[in-house]
Amino acid sequence: MLYQLKFANNNFKVPNYPIIFSELLMSTGEMLVPVAVILCVAMYFLPFLIADHRKHKKLPVIFGVNLLLGWTVIGWAVAMVWAFSTPENASDSAKNQSQVYSEES
Repeated sequence: MLYQLKFANNNFKVPNYPIIFSELLMSTGEMLVPVAVILCVAMYFLPFLIADHRKHKKLPVIFGVNLLLGWTVIGWAVAMVWAFSTPENASDSAKNQSQVYSEES
C-alpha cells in the first residue's frame, strides 16, 4: 500500500516499508567500473600530466603525441620519455637566472 503526500500540487507516493540505505548505493561491482575507467584514463594521459607538472615547453606536442599515438605502446613510451626529458634551453635559462641573482646581490 502506498501513501500519498501532497506538496505544492505534486503527489508523492511513499512506500509503507522502510527503505534500506544499501539499496540506494551502488554495489561493489558497479562501483569498480567508473573507478577503473578513471584510473585507465589517468594512466593513459600520465605522460601529459607529468609534462604539465614539470612545466615542459613542448607540452602541446607531448599532449598530441600522447593523444594520437598513446594507444600504441611505443607512442606512449615516447611521450613518457619526452615528458621526463629536460628542455634544451633549461640549462641556459638556469644559468641566466643565476647570473641575475648574482648581479642583484
